[in-house]
Amino acid sequence: METMVKLNEDRTHMIQDWLSPPDSSTNFTDALKLRQPGTGQWLLQHGAFSAWESKPKLVWLYGIPGCGKTILASTIVEHLQHSHPDSVLYFYFDLHDTSKQTHYSMLLSLVYQLYEKRKEARCHLDSLHASCENGRTQPSFDELFIAFQNMVQQVGEVWIVLDAIDECTTRNGQQAGGLLSWVKDVRELQMKIHLLVTSRPEPDIKAVIKSCSRRQDMIHIERELIAEDICRYILTRVRLDQRLKRWQSRPDVRDKIEDALMERADGMFLWVSCQLDALEKCPDFDSVKETLPSLPMALDGTYARVLANVPQKHQQYITRILQFLIYSKRPLRLEEVVDALAVRLEDTPPFDPKDRVDDIQEILDYCSNLVKITTITEFNETVKYIQLVHLSLKQWLRSDRLDERNGEHITKTAANTVITEVCLTYLLDIKNELPPHLLRLARPLAGYAAAYWVDHVVMGNYRGNPGRDLVLEFLKSEKSFQIAHKIRDKHSGRAPPALHFAVSQNLTYYVRLLLEEEGVNVDARDQNQETPLIAASRAGYEDFVRLLLDKGAGINAEDGPGGNALQTASFLGHENIVRTLLERGADVDARGQLYGTALQAASYRGRENIVQVLLNWGADVDVRGGPYGTAHQAASGRNHRRIVEMLEVVGA
Repeated sequence: METMVKLNEDRTHMIQDWLSPPDSSTNFTDALKLRQPGTGQWLLQHGAFSAWESKPKLVWLYGIPGCGKTILASTIVEHLQHSHPDSVLYFYFDLHDTSKQTHYSMLLSLVYQLYEKRKEARCHLDSLHASCENGRTQPSFDELFIAFQNMVQQVGEVWIVLDAIDECTTRNGQQAGGLLSWVKDVRELQMKIHLLVTSRPEPDIKAVIKSCSRRQDMIHIERELIAEDICRYILTRVRLDQRLKRWQSRPDVRDKIEDALMERADGMFLWVSCQLDALEKCPDFDSVKETLPSLPMALDGTYARVLANVPQKHQQYITRILQFLIYSKRPLRLEEVVDALAVRLEDTPPFDPKDRVDDIQEILDYCSNLVKITTITEFNETVKYIQLVHLSLKQWLRSDRLDERNGEHITKTAANTVITEVCLTYLLDIKNELPPHLLRLARPLAGYAAAYWVDHVVMGNYRGNPGRDLVLEFLKSEKSFQIAHKIRDKHSGRAPPALHFAVSQNLTYYVRLLLEEEGVNVDARDQNQETPLIAASRAGYEDFVRLLLDKGAGINAEDGPGGNALQTASFLGHENIVRTLLERGADVDARGQLYGTALQAASYRGRENIVQVLLNWGADVDVRGGPYGTAHQAASGRNHRRIVEMLEVVGA
């Protein structure tokens, strides 16, 4: 028996490692911590919710920013975990966390939750794992969706809660049509799927919901519905919160605070929370009397007031924190932010551990309505993350509604410029080639900087001095570039040459600058023996192909394990690059290990237009070799009849 349990646990861990599904339980528990006892009961008693719980259908819970949708979603999940413990699945879309922003990530999470909870349905995901080379490749969205359908069919009935679908970055995406298309597909399945989604009333979401759900299944979080919940929240905070203790023995002050907040809450929990945070800082009754009449009417005004009240000595810290949090590519650990603050771009050395702030909480206290610290457990380790408090704040900070003093530093270009400089300065300052795991401990920001500096260069569109020179310095610094490569890829393999890296990352401006460098080797190969020209041909970067050829790149350079430039472009369907290479003198019949000839590669992949181009250039249809045999055999084996006919016309 113990052996069987151990085998099941090992199998579950293997599937988890393969899928790497995001963990939404952190969002669930964080939301429950914020909920006051007794709130949300109106929703559980709502006719539309009761009907949804008993009968498979789609329900949409929607409302304005800050009205408590995520907390209500967690109330629903908690309720379902008592009534349907083995059949409730949930996912929280989260713009603070890039792993929780796509419908593919959502499906990974839902499928894995079902796998964990229902052993009888595991065979379908196990089968998909086997078909993906026993976990060596990732399943496509369609493959995963089919497995999901089979698993649901097996278990019979499921309840699914999706929170904040307006924060899904692929809700109208190309992959499988996007999240909204998936919602419609689920509604059309003849299965017992109870699907509830929450969001703001965005037009595209509203249009799709209306097309596949009834009006009585749309629950609008109106002020009247949550007035009692907000009242309970205000009373609990004012009368029991230790941070407001000074007023709990003063009924006159307490009543004024409660009345003012209840009168002006306008259905927004977040607004109430922000005002209470501000009132906590009032040292005396005169301050309270002064603050209450001046409470801002909306969230924008609340955020603006917080920024305006930041002391000058902390302004630079708050600005950099916001720059990173608005544009970071993933959630940031507290220690990463501490090191980002310690980078002094104008100093020598630019980073000194002594410059780390002793108590970052002192700084964060001045912007408590803007950022929050979330503590979670990862792999038996307690980790603190720092995040913006709400999506509405991120949108406001990225809008044109900020005052000039703050707005100029938080524009996309300005913020990403600073982040680029901080990341590269930090990496260039690393001198000790420690193993990656030890280096990450000594230099917490190194992992983020190594993984994402390119993204910030692209987002910043930064071409001016000193940023331009800093990027070039880093690309040409073999030691720093190698250290960053080890941190990013977690192995000791050789970093690619700077030119190859710039080409593969589509850094157009820096490719041009590197090509202007005296003595640059345009044919320098990476550890896979791939030249920059092959990399450009693989990625479909026509401009790079021309630039490299103009600089004398070897067009017929022998390939390593992969194909040469012409074979690679033919295999991947980049017709314009194929034409350019042929016009510049590429050997149309050159043979490679991976693709054979360009004609064989194009024939195998069914690239009719490229086959015709190659034939027009006199490609030999009878050449044998490579993995496909002749071009005719390659096309026949894949049942590309039109190409077979084209080849036979010229004598294959």
